[in-house]
Amino acid sequence: MPTQVPLDRSPHAVRRARYVARDWLLSHPLVWDAEQSLELVVAELVANAVVHGEAPIVLALEDRNATICVEVSDASPEFVPAVSTRPGRGLRIVERLSRRSGVTQKPGDGKTVWAEL
Repeated sequence: MPTQVPLDRSPHAVRRARYVARDWLLSHPLVWDAEQSLELVVAELVANAVVHGEAPIVLALEDRNATICVEVSDASPEFVPAVSTRPGRGLRIVERLSRRSGVTQKPGDGKTVWAEL
């Protein structure tokens, strides 16, 4: 069962999401070596939802057979690349650190941007 955490659409959401990811890893020792990658992926996906998405924003983390599944959902149906120092660079970071990543549209209910580490 995934850990789901609602996040505000505020600048503090990214910091809170990083703490949630770090705490989540403490209870999942089989995937502990992914700490820095997980925190960066979570930060990029949450930043994108905060800047471009709509409330509610929900972070979900799950261990599926030693694969970390990260999902960030928001109510906006539009997808904009994650924010970094240059537009679109954040998603390239997510793609490099992830085994797989993508976007799942939820008709009438926004979208979920996800990554597997």
